[in-house]
Amino acid sequence: MILLKVKPMQKLSLMLGTLVLLVCLLAGKQAFAQADDLIQAAEKGDLPRVKALLTAGADVNAKNDQGVTALMMASEYGGLAVTQVLLANEAEVNAKGIAGETALYLASAEDRFDVVKALLAKGSEVNAKTNDGTTALMIASSYNSSPEVVQALLAKGAEVNAKTNYGTTALMMASQNGYVKVVQALLAKGADVNAKRNDGLTALVVATTRGYADVRDLLLRAGAKQ
Repeated sequence: MILLKVKPMQKLSLMLGTLVLLVCLLAGKQAFAQADDLIQAAEKGDLPRVKALLTAGADVNAKNDQGVTALMMASEYGGLAVTQVLLANEAEVNAKGIAGETALYLASAEDRFDVVKALLAKGSEVNAKTNDGTTALMIASSYNSSPEVVQALLAKGAEVNAKTNYGTTALMMASQNGYVKVVQALLAKGADVNAKRNDGLTALVVATTRGYADVRDLLLRAGAKQ
């Protein structure tokens, strides 16, 4: 058996290399934990914790395994104050999750008008689409009955006649839920009242099928074809 002798300097170099590796691993683990804590704090709307983590060096744009950032969580659940702090700390306003969702999309889905305004003011892409082709305007038209978010998106240039991969428009979504004021806002911006889904259904058909007579009448006055 041949024994290799390690010189003192080589041994020291090896020890230092191992130490550096351990430090890097520990630092990486700590950074990951900080990022995860930041995302959770943002979701809970815990402003003091968010500020403390950012001061400690947490990565404001780190993502979890769903591709979600702290800004997305704050926009959907955490509220305006946390959203503003994250934006002030250079949070990426147009970051996307694995489904293609953005902070604006999530805020629009939850009818968070104040957050939507803050995101738009920071340059959020109003016509960004998720993987299935849904936009913030569509999700706002589908899930909330107040027109404020819809109008804010339209004022920033939201494409009123964009379609999902299934051919659904914002007008169809609002019509199938009976949201009269949202339908009015969309029509006022030039929504195509006779646009068809891939299966041939129109806003008029879905509104009539679901028994929304006020929406049906509104669409007919706007030129919907029976």
